[in-house]
Amino acid sequence: RVLFRSAVAIQDARPRTLMVGSPIFINDFISTGQSSRLEIKMIDDTVLTLSSRTQFVVMQYKFKGGEGNALLRLISGTFRAVTGEIAKLNNRPFKVATNVATIGVRGTDFWVGAFKQVPHVQLLGGGGIYVENGAGRVDIDKNGWGTFIKDANTAPTAPELWPQEMNDMVKESLSFK
Repeated sequence: RVLFRSAVAIQDARPRTLMVGSPIFINDFISTGQSSRLEIKMIDDTVLTLSSRTQFVVMQYKFKGGEGNALLRLISGTFRAVTGEIAKLNNRPFKVATNVATIGVRGTDFWVGAFKQVPHVQLLGGGGIYVENGAGRVDIDKNGWGTFIKDANTAPTAPELWPQEMNDMVKESLSFK
């Protein structure tokens, strides 16, 4: 789904306006405009929802015959992932890279975005995630709990239950209304 049709994919310096049913390719640089939302359904039934002013790259995404690998890169903005079959594989091959940490996914629903310019990650449901960088790692296995990462040289904070105000901001960032 695309809200306001202000989302583009760029590959080899050639932009494509994304519409309902538009394909997404490996190495697509995806950008959403102001007040836009974009929902992408991947080949393994993973659903990615990008909020407004998000920049995102599908670096790797392969799934066939019980094998797969997914590496996504969030450059800026906010997104949610409800993982499909690829995240259920034994070697947990679903990762999201950001500027400050890498998120490893274990068959789950999670959100990544910023509050007051600070990157945050919240587990919304499922098997759990880990968030790590060169300074440390935290595992999150409780729904509604999250962490934030001050910068690439500071470990993610200990997970904590997010207050309703933050949960409301997460929902608003992803709403197609």
